Amino acid sequence: MNDAEIVIRAMLQTLANWQDHDVLIHEAWTDSPNSACVVFEHSRADYGPIGYRVAFPPHAVDENPCSTGEAWALELIEPLGALAENPRRDSLGIAWVAGTIPGMPPPIPPTWRPKN
Repeated sequence: MNDAEIVIRAMLQTLANWQDHDVLIHEAWTDSPNSACVVFEHSRADYGPIGYRVAFPPHAVDENPCSTGEAWALELIEPLGALAENPRRDSLGIAWVAGTIPGMPPPIPPTWRPKN
């Protein structure tokens, strides 16, 4: 299992353990061995689907990918605040609030890809 897979697993497990939150995960996937993405909705925010990409290293705690997943989950639970001031909305209607790469298209969730 690579770091991205560990980060996603830790993020999902942290959300499962923290039962009192308003986050609905639509999809989480590895973007690369050193990055992961999530599309979620926050019931306290009227943004529709929200995208958030996290890249590493460094991890929240050196050499500990679980720490990055746990920190990421806590960021999803918190109100979006300044992150949501200028979201980059893609052609699928996802408001990317963090982790997009300037000059590159936003990530596309694997199950949301246009059907050919």
